[in-house]
Amino acid sequence: MSEELPTKLMRHPTRRAIVTLAKRLSLPFEAGMQDWEIEVADSDRFDDFLQSYVSDDLSTDEKFLLMSILVQCVEDLAHQSDAEAMSELHAWLQVKFLLEADLHLHASTIHYWACLDELCDDNKFLISTEMRQLWKQITRTGTIKITDHDDWDEDRHNPAGLDEDDE
Repeated sequence: MSEELPTKLMRHPTRRAIVTLAKRLSLPFEAGMQDWEIEVADSDRFDDFLQSYVSDDLSTDEKFLLMSILVQCVEDLAHQSDAEAMSELHAWLQVKFLLEADLHLHASTIHYWACLDELCDDNKFLISTEMRQLWKQITRTGTIKITDHDDWDEDRHNPAGLDEDDE
């Protein structure tokens, strides 16, 4: 099931988006934090994060980053839940709706959480099966053309902190 994510669909959190969301959502931010969106995800604040995603005026970088926080929250909630299937988890259904509404923006997130190269369930996330279904939806329907082109967009490919101002 191994599928490389085309360069044109790769996205990484930007430092500007991290700083903006940290301020807006009163989240910690320290220069040494790695995988900030994973570290600050707090399933107790899922509803706050979701509300911000749907009602705040966010840039695409901020939406991309906030979706990563939401997905981590869903993963954490799944670990805490006694639900038999992810489809029984209301938080997942809400996030899935948002992912489907903006597949192109979140293709990189879906690809990451799908763990397409992993065969062993122990090496996948609880949410991986659902993300694999979304990835299949993307590739089967042609919603996003999964071919690589030379349309490099520096803003989508700049890992957090590289050549980016804090403000």
